Amino acid sequence: MATCTSCGRSDEATTPVHRVYLVLPDGAPTDPSSIEHLARTEVLDDDEDWCSTCCEQYPHVTRAAT
Repeated sequence: MATCTSCGRSDEATTPVHRVYLVLPDGAPTDPSSIEHLARTEVLDDDEDWCSTCCEQYPHVTRAAT
């Protein structure tokens, strides 16, 4: 088992991922109903390993295991 890069948890298996940020344009409304519609995604190149809880809660793309 690896340590989760996101939360530090080390008691379960991890999944290899790339973190995704949702970036709003300047001046965009920030009410929850509009965020996903207005945001653009930014996928980071850094390799991370996340536990199942972080994978359920945060945007990411799964990367191929090496």
